[in-house]
Amino acid sequence: MPRILEVLGDLRPDGLLLLSAPVGSNALIASLKERGCRPQVNQLDSDHWQVEVSHKTTPQIADYRDLPAPEPLERILAQVTELPISHAFIVRVPHMPQLLFPVLEQRKLQWCALAQADGSAIVHIRKEETAP
Repeated sequence: MPRILEVLGDLRPDGLLLLSAPVGSNALIASLKERGCRPQVNQLDSDHWQVEVSHKTTPQIADYRDLPAPEPLERILAQVTELPISHAFIVRVPHMPQLLFPVLEQRKLQWCALAQADGSAIVHIRKEETAP
């Protein structure tokens, strides 16, 4: 728990922390909620849990996993076009969106992506003051 709290202290107000655990922990969830976090627990299989921890200021995660191609890419690009400076957009997509990353870089947007066990990915996109 101390290491989790240390990482949470360094997490940006729009950040997302993903924890992987062999069991779901009600004590962990209660402790995170007491600290003003929004934990969401997902059971991946019988002995594998993922806890998504965000601040109250972190944007809700858009879920585009069920959309046919190229709709996830089109929706992401529409969202980031309207993204205010110093804000983020977080999205779940059906797979790692390799075609998206060069476009985000051309637009000078910061991004990071994390592959999920089911083949999907979570992408965090942030617009800084230097972005057009």
